[in-house]
Amino acid sequence: MKVLTVNDILNPLRITSKIFGVLPFTTKNGRLVPSKSGLLQIVVYTSIYLYCAVPHYANYKLVARGELSSFKTLKFVVIVRDLGSVIQMIIAFLYIKVFFMRYIASKTLIDYVDAELLEMGQTKAFAASGCKIRTTIVILIFVVHFVYNIFSIVLNYQNDLSTFVTLVYPRVVTNNLILTFYAIVLILEDRFKFINDIITLEKKKSQESTNYPSELDVCGKINQLVRLHGSLVKISRTMNTIFCLGLFFKIGVTFLCMVGDLYIVTYMFFHHMVAKYWKPCLFILRNQLIYIFDICYLVRRTSRICYEANRTINVLLGLEIRVSRENERNLVMAAALKLERNHLKMTAYNLFALDCPLLFAIFGTTVSYLFIMIQLDKGRENFALFSVNNSNFSLEI
Repeated sequence: MKVLTVNDILNPLRITSKIFGVLPFTTKNGRLVPSKSGLLQIVVYTSIYLYCAVPHYANYKLVARGELSSFKTLKFVVIVRDLGSVIQMIIAFLYIKVFFMRYIASKTLIDYVDAELLEMGQTKAFAASGCKIRTTIVILIFVVHFVYNIFSIVLNYQNDLSTFVTLVYPRVVTNNLILTFYAIVLILEDRFKFINDIITLEKKKSQESTNYPSELDVCGKINQLVRLHGSLVKISRTMNTIFCLGLFFKIGVTFLCMVGDLYIVTYMFFHHMVAKYWKPCLFILRNQLIYIFDICYLVRRTSRICYEANRTINVLLGLEIRVSRENERNLVMAAALKLERNHLKMTAYNLFALDCPLLFAIFGTTVSYLFIMIQLDKGRENFALFSVNNSNFSLEI
């Protein structure tokens, strides 16, 4: 099985980036330079988008019937979703302008780490990992771009090309950025696994041998692995810094839309409107599944890379070294201290960590806001009923 480089793994995303016009660079003499055709493609796509979007939002009206036409929460959710997509698209283009060279430099550092890990006998692991990650990226591209966005919007606006372009283009640009983050995190996560696997193999040797370490290069190997681990942690933090603004807005928009959509469905249920408006309810439930998948997959990827990076110190301290081998024991302790300083934590601008507790916080807050909004509705209904009864009340003397 062929060992895939980082560029080979990310090739499906490079193709979609060129299709969607978000890759204005090309390689010339081994250097990354601006591409005239890429820049022209961005200008053309942006012009077409503005040509469709300006009249759309200038004459913006929420398409709804009956009681739904006056439902303020429905209008709020639609506006937040559309406006959030536009803001995230702007962030994606700013990322290309400001951070792309830094992103390429970090990718090059991953190639250097890969070269050293391959020399340490990880060829089969690299081959299997590369194919698995690239397959995962292709599946994510199909699901996110075509199932979530293009196909679903075609079903709703199949006769309105202008609205289709207005809604789809910001979403595909934004999702392409998020998918790039997922792909990089998957690659880095597997590199941490390779380091842990090598140390685990040394741990097994130390448990089976009474005179460990018997090889002269073990100390050098441990130092090399700790150095590679530090490089990967640095690259991970850099990628977190590059993508954190997009992730922050992604989580914020998803949370607001999740609360609003849940409130709409709950309101319809309590007011016996589900049978009458079953199509909007199905559409909203589909959106809820998308929101849940987005949040859960994001947290899954960030928590897994942190888990693999931070468990290396526990694997290293599992080495069983005889008391008489004082130099080797001191080396392991020094390496453990370095690993402890290289603790990895993925955040959104250091405002909150992208880990499993975030899921509980988001879902718990969503339910809390939902109950508050329902209680406010009940209070308004009771107040309205009290006002009606009061208006018909007359005092007889």
